[in-house]
Amino acid sequence: MKPREYAFDDFRIDVAKRRLLRAGEPVALIAKAFDLLLVLIEHRDRVLEKDELMQRLWPESIVEESNLTQNVFVLRKALGEAPHDHRYIVTVPRRGYRFVAEVTEVRAADTSAAAPSPYRARAVIEVSAVRSLAVLPFKQLNPQSEDEYLGLGLADALITQLSNLRQLITRPTSSVLKYAATAADPVAAGRELGVEALLEGHVQKAQDRLRLTVQLVSVEDGAPLWAGKFDAELTDIFEVQDTISEQVARALALKLNDAEQQRLTRHHTANTGAYQLYLQGRYYDAKLTYAGLMKAIECFNQAIALDPHFALAYVGLAEVYFHGTTFYFAPKEALPRMKEAAAKAAAMDDTLAEAHTMLAVAKMNLDWDWAGAESAYQDALKLDPGQAIAHLWFGWYLILMGRHDQSIAELQQAIQLDPLSPLAYGFLGSAWYFARRFDESLAHAERAVEVEPHYWMAHWMVGNCDERLGRWPEAMAACERARALNDSPIIKATLATCYAGAGKKRKAEQLLAELQQPGSPHFVPPYYLALICAALGETDQAFAWMDKAVAARDENLPLLKVDPRVDGLRADPRFADLLRRVGLTE
Repeated sequence: MKPREYAFDDFRIDVAKRRLLRAGEPVALIAKAFDLLLVLIEHRDRVLEKDELMQRLWPESIVEESNLTQNVFVLRKALGEAPHDHRYIVTVPRRGYRFVAEVTEVRAADTSAAAPSPYRARAVIEVSAVRSLAVLPFKQLNPQSEDEYLGLGLADALITQLSNLRQLITRPTSSVLKYAATAADPVAAGRELGVEALLEGHVQKAQDRLRLTVQLVSVEDGAPLWAGKFDAELTDIFEVQDTISEQVARALALKLNDAEQQRLTRHHTANTGAYQLYLQGRYYDAKLTYAGLMKAIECFNQAIALDPHFALAYVGLAEVYFHGTTFYFAPKEALPRMKEAAAKAAAMDDTLAEAHTMLAVAKMNLDWDWAGAESAYQDALKLDPGQAIAHLWFGWYLILMGRHDQSIAELQQAIQLDPLSPLAYGFLGSAWYFARRFDESLAHAERAVEVEPHYWMAHWMVGNCDERLGRWPEAMAACERARALNDSPIIKATLATCYAGAGKKRKAEQLLAELQQPGSPHFVPPYYLALICAALGETDQAFAWMDKAVAARDENLPLLKVDPRVDGLRADPRFADLLRRVGLTE
């Protein structure tokens, strides 16, 4: 006889009614995620292979593995699992999942079934206890192409303002980008983001007027905490944003001192034209496409032309050049421009944590000034301990220095602040990877795939781990998945090293030749061409490409100290000289 109910911790599953309850209250869960939970619990005595799970959940359909990983992610969120908390579901790398919590069963014949529920009624959430918030991109009514930036831009501006409040953890813009193009249920989005309150709204621009409707809701029960409507001239955008921020702080019963009140309503420019261009720049930068980055550069430069003292616009410009070096721009050209913009921003406003973060990245990737980079990261984190991106890149710096335990702690802090950041999960997987703990790295890389199945870097990281573990077919498959999402030269190079490792020398050489063809729209890092040559056993060619990487200021060179992919070169005297030229030592 099948159980009528399952119970674990303060959760209860009503099988017949297909309901998940926590402390007696329903937990919102989509149908497939509920099916997944039930299957995991029913077979909790063993690891359920991914293929078996997919067959059970989609018995008459052919679906991609990403559908499974996305439902695992949704289920973990609903159960309240923290990023590195495996109280309920454990990922078994390359295999599948297992439910590990202790479960009790209630069967239909049990006389105790009618007994009073042991679960406590939910306590009403106290507004004064709300200390975490997310701001969703505002939905636009009748959007025009020239105003497409407005919904995300307004949310980004409010996030920037509310992030100044130390009493409140505000999710960064990167966490809410995924909701820009979807009609998200605020309570479900809030739970996914791991916050206690959520701000959402609609915006309409009619000529030079703005109309906004905004509401602040409790994620616990969807109850409204505050709502407002605004009809104002576009030139009054600062006043509207100030009012919204102040009303949010008041609704959450935050007690602000004078300094916090000033930071909450602080403006970095008085020029509304420059400010609108800044919002547009942020919008296009977030697209991370070549066209988007070029448009963002144009917008930030126009904003600076209107207000040469607009420090945040210089920060935005620095961030665009940095993002561009990862995907499209030659580092030797883009990184000096990034450093110049970040330095101008810091000179204009030394209290901008974002400016110090970009300066730290420039010292790390351009100057190879390791002590200076660490100092700049520390400055950024002192100014804003809640800046997720500073924790993220400081964690990367610590990886490069071989300080693996510290890097893991720093990256875990980044994930706490930005729990939906696939980049943070990818970096955490990298920390294990460069510590040569490839199984742990693989588990975190697969978790990054769960967070965002369409994020190419997560699949690429899986491929790197499988390559180190000698799982050549799995490594190639993961790289092909990454390549389908982003035809980046570094993915093609990793695929070439997989072919070389698997003994398919001709295929590796073919990809190496393709990467050297002139006319590529993307910068091809010489470092990765060196990795292919090293994998093929062509040591002299590998060092020749490393020399070119030094000349190009290839941003991958700081990996030399910890990268297992160059272990075959370390015994060569030329490697020690290479480390010296980059300012690193073994």
